[in-house]
Amino acid sequence: MRRVGQVGRVGQMRDQAGFTTIELLVASMLLLIVVAAVATMAMPMRDAVERSLGRSDLTGGSRFALQRLAADLREAGNPASVVAGGPRLDALVPTIVVLQDLDSGASQSSGRAVRTVAVPFLAAQGVLGAPAAAGTVFLQLDTARPCTAVGVSCGFRTGMSALLYDTARATVVTVASVTAAGVVQVAVPIATAFAPGAVLAAVTTTTYGLRPESDGSWRLVRVRSGSEQPVLDHVVDFAIAIAGPDPTHVNRVDLRLRLEAASAALRGPAGYLFRRAGTSTRARRMVPDVELRASIATREGGS
Repeated sequence: MRRVGQVGRVGQMRDQAGFTTIELLVASMLLLIVVAAVATMAMPMRDAVERSLGRSDLTGGSRFALQRLAADLREAGNPASVVAGGPRLDALVPTIVVLQDLDSGASQSSGRAVRTVAVPFLAAQGVLGAPAAAGTVFLQLDTARPCTAVGVSCGFRTGMSALLYDTARATVVTVASVTAAGVVQVAVPIATAFAPGAVLAAVTTTTYGLRPESDGSWRLVRVRSGSEQPVLDHVVDFAIAIAGPDPTHVNRVDLRLRLEAASAALRGPAGYLFRRAGTSTRARRMVPDVELRASIATREGGS
């Protein structure tokens, strides 16, 4: 009985003392093994998720930007709708112009910027109701004919850029003032005379090109009416080439747009897959550059 009592007291003392050092070490080792196993399984999953998100951002953004640019290129040369069967705008002025860059004004067959000219849907537009002699600054609109835009003088406003044209000639004017009687005064006298029926239409000039970023990449921007809007970041290549009888008459526009992953941790060594090197060393984590190409037929090309 005395020995049994001593054993019971030893068990109680052990319960009060808790786990031994050896037991704690064994438990810690087992916990570390479990954590390492979970981390080993979680790392590929994390890499796969990050790679999927990075590729989704690249493909989604690049396609949206390309579709937006293609829409503006297809609308280039859109004529005024106030005159049915009127003269083709692209036969009078260059409506698609490829530039070396955003700050260049010289037209060329290939470059990294493109400018389009079009008459927007329901833009301010009308037709002359009286002859406009060379040297005049007053353009009398035909108020008996319907306008596509509401407001005084068919929607023309001070400071608006417009194109005055007929079947043979065209000139760009800036609206200085308008009157309720349908008279549009331009800032500079017109150089050539225009007969009644000539079209006066507000035009929109849109330019796409690249702006350098601080990290060495480029940003694709859209410039319209003096306002510059960002379209796409992390662009590493943007090229435009045209086909047609000459640089001012374009039948087809070929585009190439290449983007890189925003994070350098998703890019590998520079080469075929990566225009600019990143820091990733694991292939399953890398997101290669995405390059899209498009060939767009213009209005002049018959589309």
